[in-house]
Amino acid sequence: MSNQKRRFPRTGGALLLAASLAAAGISPLLAAGEPAIELSVSKSFAAALDLDPIRLAAVQDGGRLKTVDSLAREKLKYVNSSRAMRKLDPVLVFLDLMLVPEHYAGTNIVYIRKKPFRQQLVQKIRSVTSRDERTGPISDPELDRIEETGFVSLMFLDHPVVRDVLSELQRDLMRANKEVQKLEDARALADARVLRSIFRVIPPPGGTPLDPWYSIDAIERPQMPDIPAHAGMRSGGGVPGLPEEVAAKLREAWTGLAEAWRFQDAAKANESIRTLAETLASVEPSLYPSERRRAWEHWYYRNNKLTQTWILYFLALPFLLMATAYGFRWARAVGLLLFVAAFLLHTLSIGLRWYLAGRIPNANMFEAITASAWFGGAAALVMELVLRRWPVKNLPALGASAYAMTAMMVANFMPVALDSDIGVLMPVLDRTIWLYIHTNIVIASYALIFFAAVTALLYLGLRFAMTFSTSSRLREVWAGSGGSATVAVEGGAASLILGRRIRPGEALNVGLAKSLDGATMIFLEVAFLALWVGTILGAVWADVSWGRPWGWDPKEVFALNTWIVFLILLHVRLKVKDKAFWTAILAIVGCAVMLFNWIAVNFVIVGLHSYA
Repeated sequence: MSNQKRRFPRTGGALLLAASLAAAGISPLLAAGEPAIELSVSKSFAAALDLDPIRLAAVQDGGRLKTVDSLAREKLKYVNSSRAMRKLDPVLVFLDLMLVPEHYAGTNIVYIRKKPFRQQLVQKIRSVTSRDERTGPISDPELDRIEETGFVSLMFLDHPVVRDVLSELQRDLMRANKEVQKLEDARALADARVLRSIFRVIPPPGGTPLDPWYSIDAIERPQMPDIPAHAGMRSGGGVPGLPEEVAAKLREAWTGLAEAWRFQDAAKANESIRTLAETLASVEPSLYPSERRRAWEHWYYRNNKLTQTWILYFLALPFLLMATAYGFRWARAVGLLLFVAAFLLHTLSIGLRWYLAGRIPNANMFEAITASAWFGGAAALVMELVLRRWPVKNLPALGASAYAMTAMMVANFMPVALDSDIGVLMPVLDRTIWLYIHTNIVIASYALIFFAAVTALLYLGLRFAMTFSTSSRLREVWAGSGGSATVAVEGGAASLILGRRIRPGEALNVGLAKSLDGATMIFLEVAFLALWVGTILGAVWADVSWGRPWGWDPKEVFALNTWIVFLILLHVRLKVKDKAFWTAILAIVGCAVMLFNWIAVNFVIVGLHSYA
């Protein structure tokens, strides 16, 4: 393209940049006034603890081996997903819940995130009780506090009135059922007996990778005070094949840790933790994951699965917008540098998850979203290289940055909803090449559909702004050297090159209108082909897995609907006069249908594809 820079009037350019940043910027709402979570141990004791040996110990959960740190993070987020909990060491809280359960009977440890449900719960409790009956955990001051903060105790959840109210609300399938189930899960995972049962840290001596591991309950329990919170805690049945001297060492270490924890003796607790971790690793070394693997998993989880890469993608947006609007070379260089840096970190997150999971990371919603954003970034880099001399340069990186930023923000701020933990494959997905082919092609097409929606929104927004602008300079930049923003060429790519080839150093100012429209059509044409191929291959996979290529499953139906929208778009473009306008409208409609297919069908409508 030309070395000539687009020149916006100072006011017009500033307004464009401000409006674009306002549209792209996200300001997450941070909860205010959250109460601190009270642990049974003092801050000085917690600070003196060395939890790293047990933090990196292996545990079997959900069909895979992970670190104790991963287990603690995965389970506690269902108990309490507040910022107050995220500030605490998950392993510290996990051990505290197991070793001092009586402390948490009246401690506000469970968090009810959704305020409408809290209000519904409190209102229902008040409606079924008189003022005189509302005492203790369900007193009016407590109910007011719960409605405001969302923090509740196990004593509150176990109150007979609350149990009856939750049972009634659970029958409300449309509004309250899911929230009640989340609360029941939180209550279970805050129970020391449940936590101890899933604390499967003892490998089977002489076992195979398919054999189950044993929980800490399998060894004799430490002596506990005779208190109600420990009711029902009895010794396990032992670990077959485990030498008695090893069992005794484990028992002594666990008992010593429990005692040191209660008396807050950090030195003795650290010694017990080291002995416990070393002994567990020696039970069956052939089954124990390597220290390197466990260390990488801890790093991956501690850094929030690298989802905060969205910040770099976000920082790239204003520079790419300036490069598009003004033609500044320095803005393009900075924007692409930030985009490439974000993409490299994104690649690291994908590669590391693949290594830790032992499979391609695209089998659940979290993995599909992050993988789709990665494919979008890879496609954008190729397009930026191929189209570097055309007026649409910067727009692939801009669309990819907007999409990846959105995807990684969703993954970062909604880990529970997306189930961001590493898990095993469902049987229908296991050991099949179609997971690599069909799924990746479809989610790559989703990325391109989103790119098209970004450029379409920019086109419509700027076109609307032009109706109120009196600046001839601004109109010239919008319309280009030809003086008209109307796109009369029928083909998508043809609207980009305008019937001529751009040679190196040749000046050609086609204007923002035609550049945005050309980019939208390029994205849509590639997405249309990819989605068509992906849908056909999905039918082939369905025939292999389920014995039929088509079964009117909700996912199949809406995938076809998405493709039909773009089929209509391509035909509409051939007939209408205002091609760019209707292309932009249908690009946004198509993106909405795609998002509905990807989100609503997965989370709301039950079908054979509910896992992805």
